[in-house]
Amino acid sequence: MKSRIKKLLFLSLFLFPTIVLAKGSSEAPGLPMIMFVEAFVTIHMTVFFHIPLSHLLVDSGVGTDYKKVLKTLIICRIVILLIGNLILKEVMMEIDFIMVFIGTFVIVPVFSASNRRKGINTELYGSSVNSISAPISSGVRIIKDSSTAANIANSINAREINEDNWYETTAYLAKGKKSSFKECYSCHELNAFDNSFCTKCGTKLDDNTALANPGYCPKCRAKLNPGVKYCVNCGIELGTYVIDGSTMIAPTEGQVDIFFNQSEAMILDSIITKELEENHYDKNMVIPGLRKRKLLLSFIFALVTFIALCLVFFHLPLAYYGVYVVLFIVYLINIKSYDIKKYIIKQIKARPDEKINNVVASVVASAVKKTFGFEYVAMFLVAILLPLAIFSKPHIFYEKVDDGYAMRFYAFGWSEMDRVEIPDEYNGEPVVSLRGNAFSNMYFLKEAKLPDTITEIRGQAFKNDIMLEKVNIPDKLEYLGGGSFYNCISLEEIELPDTLTTMGGETFYGAQKLKKVKLSNNLTEIRGNTFQDCISLQEITIPASVTRIGGHAFHGDSSLASVTIPYDSKLTEIGSSGFRDCYKLASITLPSNTKYANNAFKGSGTNVKRFTKGPDGNVIIFDKVSTVSFYNNSEYNYYDSKQIYHTLKFEGAHTSGNKIVYDFEYYTNNGYSKKITLYSTDKSMFITDKLYVEVVYAYTNSVTLSVSHIK
Repeated sequence: MKSRIKKLLFLSLFLFPTIVLAKGSSEAPGLPMIMFVEAFVTIHMTVFFHIPLSHLLVDSGVGTDYKKVLKTLIICRIVILLIGNLILKEVMMEIDFIMVFIGTFVIVPVFSASNRRKGINTELYGSSVNSISAPISSGVRIIKDSSTAANIANSINAREINEDNWYETTAYLAKGKKSSFKECYSCHELNAFDNSFCTKCGTKLDDNTALANPGYCPKCRAKLNPGVKYCVNCGIELGTYVIDGSTMIAPTEGQVDIFFNQSEAMILDSIITKELEENHYDKNMVIPGLRKRKLLLSFIFALVTFIALCLVFFHLPLAYYGVYVVLFIVYLINIKSYDIKKYIIKQIKARPDEKINNVVASVVASAVKKTFGFEYVAMFLVAILLPLAIFSKPHIFYEKVDDGYAMRFYAFGWSEMDRVEIPDEYNGEPVVSLRGNAFSNMYFLKEAKLPDTITEIRGQAFKNDIMLEKVNIPDKLEYLGGGSFYNCISLEEIELPDTLTTMGGETFYGAQKLKKVKLSNNLTEIRGNTFQDCISLQEITIPASVTRIGGHAFHGDSSLASVTIPYDSKLTEIGSSGFRDCYKLASITLPSNTKYANNAFKGSGTNVKRFTKGPDGNVIIFDKVSTVSFYNNSEYNYYDSKQIYHTLKFEGAHTSGNKIVYDFEYYTNNGYSKKITLYSTDKSMFITDKLYVEVVYAYTNSVTLSVSHIK
């Protein structure tokens, strides 16, 4: 049943593409949608990755409670997702989806295979007590069948079998056989049956009660007194058995197995804990072997810290620092794993023929007094202070280009974090270019001063500089790359020189405080998303040289109230959602030949007017513009401001040479009429000084016109 449920759950994971594409839009999903999908994927991540991995980690010695390990994995996932959603947005959602498959089909199988190579059994034991034994690792065996208790007494590994010798004693008594050893009340040492005194502590041994001493409760581990049938702490029944006229206290068969009904790693952990207590291990002592390993690991991480701090001054995206956070977590996990128990486990594997108590005793004997870790402090002080010393001042990196030098990297100095100034020359030659991401992600930068020798600024040069308020644009600038001022939310004003001919998309995307913009009079195109979400921009003039406004160019500019297009404009196209959600843009006047997408003004409520030059050369602005298809004697009608009824009626079409001729009749209700002839090759004409038509689509027997008129 569980297998069937898991299969159905796994198949449901393939609903992911359907959920993501459910909006039917090319726009990126919003944060609520991202979190919904991640919650959906979390179910699969938990079932197919986190739960198996938590069991594997426990069985390999990382923790003792798989539920706590599982909880830690889930919390880490949540933290990573929250950080990733802020930085990577929808990309994090896709990475998370892929990680389900990587975790399920790569990490879990590899980890499981690794455990098997180490000799670790990754299965938890059930309630049965019939298993003879099971290997934990080389040289360690957990004997679980009570019928072998008689052999345990004389075995050289008698002290390494269980957490407490009471299990061998009572398990043997439960079978009704005579014990070959006695257990001391005081120190629980096993002694030969004919001994009268404990060989370890000297306590006098009793022939009967020594055998009857049950030691500890198998459920709650409370210490028990001889002769009791019930645990005084948790109340479970221990069971009774009579041998040689004496009442012997023994657990039931199921109770014997309670200790073993846990992972083998947990059993071994209990054994080692007991031995450490008996060897009086002091936590203020340290094992030399462990100390060397911790020092090596700390040195490696100190080196990583040094590199990470140096990279901070190169202002990399926040996602890169997430890698350091992951490495820091890995360091903490590993440094914590260097404890004495794990060290002893490794020693047991390396010395399979020795008793566990001897291994533990030798490890404890090698311990030395713990001293203050000056080495650790010194390493991390150097790792932190050295980068601060190196980058107290900015470092500028250049590369040679044909007509001078390009600034390739800028590493800021902590003493000058809020201001940059680039010299106009390097090695006697001019600085002519800023490479991509030259100043991106400098979150404290407020002002940038650039030399006038620069002719190009590559893409994302100032991206995510959220505190940037002032920047001078070089007078000779010819190229401004895409996303150059992306998310510069503090930038209020920008003036582009007339030398600029090319500007990439998303240049000022998300510049929320941008109020004033002066565009170059030689700019040919405003590309997609250039001014998207510039919510403070109130007005803008589109230069006459611009031939196209790309998709989403002014999308979401909620304060934009005025767009001025000169009468000599060469504008021919406005892309999809070009002025979408510009709520204050009540009207816009476009050239008569400018085409715009159906959703170019979606959500804006903008009244689109047209202008063109009349027969006398004067500019005429039309109130109403309609796109009308004419066929089968169809007609277009409207009333003007004087309530005169105008009609444009299609009479038919015929070919003449290589062009199509369209015949119309124009008339009014006051008796005026005339014949109109349009040609597929002659795209537009004035019918009157207030009525203008333009051929949009030409067909053999029909035609679509843009009809503009003045009321």
